[in-house]
Amino acid sequence: MKDIMIKIRNVLALPFFLFSLFFILQGCKQEETAPEILQAVKYEVLSKKGNIRSRSLSGVVKSADESDLSFRVGGLLQEITVKEGQFVKKGTVLALLDPQDYKLNVDEKRAEVSSASATLTERKENLKRKKILLKDGFSTQAIVQESESAYQNALQNVDIAETRLEDAETQLERTELKAPFSGTVAKRLSVIFKEVEPGQKIFRFQSEGGLEVQVMVPETLIGEVDKKERVSATFPTLKGVAVFGEVSEIGAVAEEGNAYKVILTLHNTEALDIRSGMTANIKFTLDDNVEKQVFVIPMSAIDLRYFDKKLGKLNKQATVYVFDKNTSTLKIKRVETREIIGNKVEVLSGLEDGDILITAGVSFLNEGQKVTLWKPQYSLPATLDK
Repeated sequence: MKDIMIKIRNVLALPFFLFSLFFILQGCKQEETAPEILQAVKYEVLSKKGNIRSRSLSGVVKSADESDLSFRVGGLLQEITVKEGQFVKKGTVLALLDPQDYKLNVDEKRAEVSSASATLTERKENLKRKKILLKDGFSTQAIVQESESAYQNALQNVDIAETRLEDAETQLERTELKAPFSGTVAKRLSVIFKEVEPGQKIFRFQSEGGLEVQVMVPETLIGEVDKKERVSATFPTLKGVAVFGEVSEIGAVAEEGNAYKVILTLHNTEALDIRSGMTANIKFTLDDNVEKQVFVIPMSAIDLRYFDKKLGKLNKQATVYVFDKNTSTLKIKRVETREIIGNKVEVLSGLEDGDILITAGVSFLNEGQKVTLWKPQYSLPATLDK
C-alpha cells in the first residue's frame, strides 16, 4: 500500500515538474532573443550653410584724422589756451610762443625795405637825369648804362628786402599754433614756460567724427581679409553698442608676432560715445570658396588617440567618426585640419555636407561599432486636472 501511494504521488508531481521546466526553458529562450543595447552617441549634421566662418579680433579705436601738432618755429612756450578733451573749431589759437624776438625781426626787415625803397627812388631819379643829359649831349652812353645797372640792382634789393619781410611776418604768425581743422584736443604734450624746438609735439589733435580701429591680423588669416570687406564692431565698455565698418588699409609687411596691421573705418559713429583709445572687438566673416569648403567642428569630435604627443598638436590628418545611416555603424574619416579657434578646429578636407559627425566620447568608440543617435528626452511639467 505504501509503495502504491508513493507511485501515485510521483505520478501527480510529474505534471508540475514538466510545467515548471517549460517556463524555465521559455525564460532562457527570451534571454537569448533579448535585443542588443546600443550605445547612444551625440552628433551634429554638417551643413555648408551653417558653417559660415567668422573670427573676432581685438583692436584699438583711433581718430581717422589724428595729428600731432607742433610749432614750425622755436621759442619759449608762453601760453596754452585749451584743455585736454576740449572741442575747438578750425583756426582756433591753441598755444602761443613768446613773440618778442620775432616782432623785433619784423621791425628790422621793415626798416630794410624802407632803406632799399629809398635807394631805389634815388637811383631811379639819377637814371632819369642821366638820360636827359645824354639827350642834350652832356653825357655818354656808358654813364647812362652805369646808372641803369645801379637802378636794376636797387630794384632787386627792394624785392629781396620785401621777401625777407614777408618771411619775418610769417615767422611771427607761426608763434600762434592754430587748429588745422575742427576737432578735439586729445592730449597735451608740453608745458608752458619751456623752450620748444621747431617740430616738437605740443598737442595730439583728433578730427571731428571719423573713427578707425587698428587690428593686428595673424598671418594665417591675412590672406582672407580684403579691402572694402564689411566688418562689425562691439565695445566692451559700451554695452549694446554695435556698428559696422569696412577694411580700409592692409599692411604689406608682418610686424610683431607675424601679424599684419589692418585699419578699419567705422561708419555712423557721430551720435555714439565711442572714444579714441577704447578697445573694440572686430568680427570678420571669412568666406572660403566653394571648391574648398571649410567646416568648423568641435575639438571633442577629434579622436585624441591620434594626437601627436611629440609635436604637442593635432596631426594634419586627424581622425573623426561619422555615422552610416544604412548600417547604423561608425566610419572613420581622415580630415585635414588648419587652425584651432577656442574649442573648435577648422577642417579643410575630408568631410562633406550632410555628414553625421560624432561630437562626444569618440575616444571610447571604434570603427564599425554599431550605435544609435542620441536624442534628448524632455520632461514636460505636470499639469493638474481641473
